[in-house]
Amino acid sequence: MREGKRLAALLSGGRRDLGMTQFDLAVAVGLKQTVSVSRYENARSIPDPQVFARMIEVLGLDAEEAWPAWGLAYAERTRSALAEL
Repeated sequence: MREGKRLAALLSGGRRDLGMTQFDLAVAVGLKQTVSVSRYENARSIPDPQVFARMIEVLGLDAEEAWPAWGLAYAERTRSALAEL
């Protein structure tokens, strides 16, 4: 599984487990646009560390699992961007 997809599944699964909508999560973590949650859950974007820390807290995710998933997704995104240079 691509690393970005793993992070996306972690976020969407955590949100669904709590019965939250994307709007609910966006409000709970202080995002101004619900579309950001959609981008994270579809592996089109990666949340900033501050936002991700709030997502871990709100969703009750295991930080020991969540942060490595975030780091691997970030590394994958960086490798992809460098390859395009």
